[in-house]
This record gives sequence, C-alpha cells and structure tokens, in this order.
Amino acid sequence: MFRALPLTRFSRPGQLGICALLLGLAACNTNKPSSEDIERQREVHIDSARAYINMGEYARAEDQAQRGLSLVPGDIDLELALARSLQMQGTTAKILHAEAIYRELPRDEDYRVPLGYAETLERKGLAYSEAAEAVRAGDRPVPNIEETAGKLEEQAGKAWALSAQIFHDGLEMKPGNTELMNGLGRVYALMGDFEEALTWCQATLDIVQNDHQFWVKQLKRVDLTVDEEERFRAALARLDTLEIGLRLLAANIEVRLDDNESAVEHLGKVIELEPTLAQAYSLRASLLMEMGRYEEVVADIDAFLGRTDLPFENEDVKRAFDLRTLAEAELRASATAIDG
Repeated sequence: MFRALPLTRFSRPGQLGICALLLGLAACNTNKPSSEDIERQREVHIDSARAYINMGEYARAEDQAQRGLSLVPGDIDLELALARSLQMQGTTAKILHAEAIYRELPRDEDYRVPLGYAETLERKGLAYSEAAEAVRAGDRPVPNIEETAGKLEEQAGKAWALSAQIFHDGLEMKPGNTELMNGLGRVYALMGDFEEALTWCQATLDIVQNDHQFWVKQLKRVDLTVDEEERFRAALARLDTLEIGLRLLAANIEVRLDDNESAVEHLGKVIELEPTLAQAYSLRASLLMEMGRYEEVVADIDAFLGRTDLPFENEDVKRAFDLRTLAEAELRASATAIDG
C-alpha cells in the first residue's frame, strides 16, 4: 500500500510554505506580459479602435480604447481614440467626457487634439443653445424664463468662442486642414458672424475643389492599379461628402446675408453631387418661390416628393404641397394676365 512520506523527510517546519510562496511568485513573474507583448496588444487595441471608428461602431471603439488604456495608461493614441469614440456617440454625457479628455491632452503635438477639443466645445455650445430654446418654448419650466435662457445662451457663446480659438490653434499646426477650416465656418455661423463664416466656407471649398481635380487627374493615369483606383475613388467620395456639407452651410449663410441667388447656386451644386438628397430640392424650392421662379418651384417640389421617404402627414410634406399649390396659382395668374 502506498504510504505518504512524512513532511519532515523533505523539509524543516515552515519550509514547504516558503517554497510554495516562491513558486507562486515565480509563476506570477512568468505570466507577466513582457514589454514587447504589451506593445503588441497596444497596437492591436489602437488599430481595432480606429477600425471601429471608421465603420461607425463607436461603442466598440470605446471598449477597445479602454482596454488598451488599462494596459498603457495615458497613451495619447489610445486617449485620442477614446475621446473620438465618445464624441461620435453624440450624447451630451459622452461629449462632455470627450471634452474632458481632450482638455487634458497636449494641444501642441498633434492637430487631432485641438480638432476634437474644438468640435466638442462646438457641440457643447449647441447643447446650451438647445436648452435655451427649450426654456423659451416652455418645454423646461423655470421660474424666470428670460434670465435662465439668457444665461444658457451666454454659456453657448463662450463655448463657441473658445471653440473658434482652438480651431485657429489647430490651423497653426496644420495649415490648410479642411476639417479645421470647416469647423471655423460652422462655429462662426453659430456665433452669428456670417461674413466670417462664409469666408471660411469658401476657403475650404477652394481647397476641396483643387483636391478633387487632383484625384480626378490621378484616376486618368495609364499605369493605374486596381488598389490605387479604389483608394482614389474613396478619396473623391470623401471630398464629395465634405463639399455637400460645406455648400449646405454656405447656402444657409447666404440666406442670412439676403443673397438667395448664391444660396440657390450652392444648392444646385449639392443636387449635382447627390441627386437623391430630397431636402436640397425642398430648400431650393422655398428660395425659388421668393424669387418668383414658379416653374422651377413646381419642378423642385415634384423632385422632393418623388425622393423623400417622409410620410404624407409629415409637416415638411404638407408644406411642400402647399408651396406647389401657391406656385401653380402664380403661374395661372401670369398666364391669365398675358392672355388678357
């Protein structure tokens, strides 16, 4: 029969516990990841977070960035990925969290820091502005409506002013960057400085159009590879998306500056770039109505109604039908006057 050997045959009292402790420590040291392992994991988390951001899966990007930061606290690439993923989720809480991260990062090393910080401040200002509108509309009952709304609007103005300053700081690091320039166009428009906003919109459009010509020329190369064609077409698609946003903003600003003709031109270009964008037809129809171009109004309303997926009872759809009716009435009146 097997007999367990007495402990004293192998060690003095207490020696087994010490050995077990030493073995445990050795095992922990063996399992501890090396610096090379940590660096590899860091790169995996950064690449994964960026890929999820590009795919629009921002919650998963946030998770990857958090996992990476648990391994490498304070890593700027992971902090940037975390801030961006929070920012893009769009809720006020997430945006404020992103703003806090950007605020603590050095703003003189990577232009993405001032870009993200300025964008979150822009959105923070919008949150204040929307809250002021809700107060005035009675959606948020408060004792003193005007005083409360005024304070909220003041906070919005401060956020936008700081946003503009930081967008400018970013441009000192990255001159000609269209994201920063576009941001300045938006934030000056929010502050009501429409002339300055339009200046930045036009300057950004100039760069976008030059870049567009460059990529179109690249697509005509005789030695173009399949991979290059895919990349160049993707670059053109990004530029088209940016131009659409810029021209919609420019059209809105031109209306504020009482230049409907220029606004109509911008909307026409938007429609050329994205013929399925129903709202562009509706916006242009409203301006054309003010300009007395009734046949074009009818055509644009028909285009809007043929492309929109809004239900019949939607207010925008009802307004479109009303506008079309008014335009047709004006056309009939003109025809009657000519016949008479």
